[in-house]
Amino acid sequence: MSFALEIKHEILQHEYTAEQADAFVAGLIATSGQREGSSYIVKMNNIEVSELIRDLINQMNIKHSISSENKNWIIFNNYHPHEEIKMPSQYFAGIFVGGGSISDKNSTSY
Repeated sequence: MSFALEIKHEILQHEYTAEQADAFVAGLIATSGQREGSSYIVKMNNIEVSELIRDLINQMNIKHSISSENKNWIIFNNYHPHEEIKMPSQYFAGIFVGGGSISDKNSTSY
């Protein structure tokens, strides 16, 4: 498992309040969401990360569905983006989980 994947697992296993989870989803959609009408599709490539995201949004009762085209893609129907970032830590955690990478400090590219 890569260092970035380990960090994403840690982020996704954190316990969130409803407001924190909402900020996380806003960041996730901001970096990985593709708008289609009033919906956003988050296209994840890693099945583990996709499942952890689904677990989080299921726990928080955030409305979503799974794409029939790819089971790793999460669809947020009738999602309305936030004008203001209320919880920056969780928002940027969502951005990182959606598309971030980081090298291990022992890596030659660190």
